[in-house]
Amino acid sequence: MTGAPLISIITPTFNRTSIKKAIASSMYASRVQIEHIIVDDCSKKDYWDMLVDISKKFPDQLRVFRNAKNCGPGASRNFGLQQSSAKFIFFLDSDDFLAPEALESMVDEAEKSGSDIVIPMALRQDQKIHGNFLSIDACSGVPFSHCAAIKDLGPCKLFNRNFLIKNNLQFPSQRYWGEDQLFMLKAYLATSRISILTQNISLFLTEAGDNLTTKPKLEEVLDTIYEILVFSSHLDITDVRRILILRRIFNSDLRAITKFLENENKRWPHIDKYIHEKIMPFLDPVTSQFIDEDLKLLLYKHFT
Repeated sequence: MTGAPLISIITPTFNRTSIKKAIASSMYASRVQIEHIIVDDCSKKDYWDMLVDISKKFPDQLRVFRNAKNCGPGASRNFGLQQSSAKFIFFLDSDDFLAPEALESMVDEAEKSGSDIVIPMALRQDQKIHGNFLSIDACSGVPFSHCAAIKDLGPCKLFNRNFLIKNNLQFPSQRYWGEDQLFMLKAYLATSRISILTQNISLFLTEAGDNLTTKPKLEEVLDTIYEILVFSSHLDITDVRRILILRRIFNSDLRAITKFLENENKRWPHIDKYIHEKIMPFLDPVTSQFIDEDLKLLLYKHFT
């Protein structure tokens, strides 16, 4: 590679062998100058040795780092961002991979529209478009309130690096699940220019079983919901951005938890107590007008 990279790809990983495909997609599927920063979250020694061996094949493009202890995906991404030097950042999970020329199309859109965030069209392992809205709601350089970005709170997107640094945007470092959702909401609210690409598939979500984080506990999911509700509470209740967040959190995330609990043959008193004491206070008369009626009935039935 000659000259500075245009894109820094940042990938946290933990004993995930599918990272080989992620690396190959960045090394061979792009014509732009890139650096791929791998942050190993204190994996097994043989896994780290594998990463070092691969990096020797791409000495000018692939940089590997190893955490001294297991820190989680958020802290690993933050460290990768500190090591980056490119104009653009793309966070690529280690079980996903890029389509040919995906980075070029995202950079072209960012340069054309001045967008700080470019959301790629992604295909899931089950061959469904990730976030079905992506096949319909294309947008270019619009604010959060004018697009469907709220439906995608994952981190695998292109960012303007100066935008991240200027707004001091970092992933929560003490979380092992849900760290990306709060990061993305802060990023969405910090910019007036977001683009969503829908013309071609740019990202493949393989959803492999060797996840960097384990399957979340209900408490972890509720902690994330609570933190997002607290974060959004600084916005005026009439602000369309807060309304979008409330609708997403209640009608999607909290609905899934409520239905799961309703279908179980037992109750978890500590979960009921958590929702009653920490989540339900946000369901005030003003907020309730944005929540689906059937969900409100379920919430009032079980948690008041």
